[in-house]
Amino acid sequence: MIVLVTGARGFIGKNLVVTLRQLDGIDVIEYDTGSLTREELARAEDRDDYYRITPDDRDLNYNKYFTEGAEQISLMEDYNSHNTRRLTIDGIKEKLLKLDYIQQQLHGE
Repeated sequence: MIVLVTGARGFIGKNLVVTLRQLDGIDVIEYDTGSLTREELARAEDRDDYYRITPDDRDLNYNKYFTEGAEQISLMEDYNSHNTRRLTIDGIKEKLLKLDYIQQQLHGE
């Protein structure tokens, strides 16, 4: 099985990579996209376990964003590994081993 890990340089991604590499039969590809900006977070949909980032569909009238702006965005904190719940490597492994498709790969199914 090949697993692509986005955010592989962040705290969670880095530990996920370490955990996956401890499991036989899993090849890991690392990719890092960075953290969420305030602008992305302001339009993100919170899905409890993750954020769904909607496309940036703003028009090109930059006065709306630089002159007038949206004050709530400037008051928000960026979403990053410092303000989210962090799992240990053992915690990540525990969650991964509960997944059916991981179990199937580990048992050669």
